[in-house]
Amino acid sequence: MSPLTVLLLESRPDGAAVEAERLAAAGHRVARCHEHRPAGPDSASAGSDPDAWTPCTALTHGTCPLDSWVDVALLAHDVPGSRHEPANGLGCAVRAGVPVVEQVDAEGDPDPWIDRQATRDRVVDACEVAAVESYAPIVERLRETAAPLLEPLGVDPADVDATFEVDGAIADGAVVIRITGPELPGRVAEALSERAIAALRDSGRRMRTADAGYQPRA
Repeated sequence: MSPLTVLLLESRPDGAAVEAERLAAAGHRVARCHEHRPAGPDSASAGSDPDAWTPCTALTHGTCPLDSWVDVALLAHDVPGSRHEPANGLGCAVRAGVPVVEQVDAEGDPDPWIDRQATRDRVVDACEVAAVESYAPIVERLRETAAPLLEPLGVDPADVDATFEVDGAIADGAVVIRITGPELPGRVAEALSERAIAALRDSGRRMRTADAGYQPRA
């Protein structure tokens, strides 16, 4: 699948180093609420208090990962049995409409704001599945609004699909919607692109800009 942007929700800065490494190894982009602090004389390992409150990047740099597109958030617990320890950014991610995967010791009894749970060795797979699942209502909305255009052409709206990814080459990391389906007249393909962007905006997912294009299947 296309690389995801995964927001790590940590109870302390760099508390989810293992999860970050696994996500990066799978080709995904990792975003954090706090600056990454490599080991060194100024790190927690050198004696600073790891439990001390640390301002997020929105306060230190004026930007937040959620200002742009985030595919999924990973709530990582770096201490076994610390499920209900506060995690920075959790409320922000939920309000932004981002699906949340919780890393747990054993699956079961998730909180209402959790979309999926996974043990540490399964968090990458869970993030990928949660991201795809979160797009389903957007694609369904696209199909509903496209039906009046497609059905007169004898095209089943279910034959139209879409994927979502961030184009890092575009300023602010624009969300790119790639729509696929049967061969369509140019005007209909353009209309589908407009409806796809509208469906994404109506979903409540936070983003800065979006672009869409239609590609007929071979």
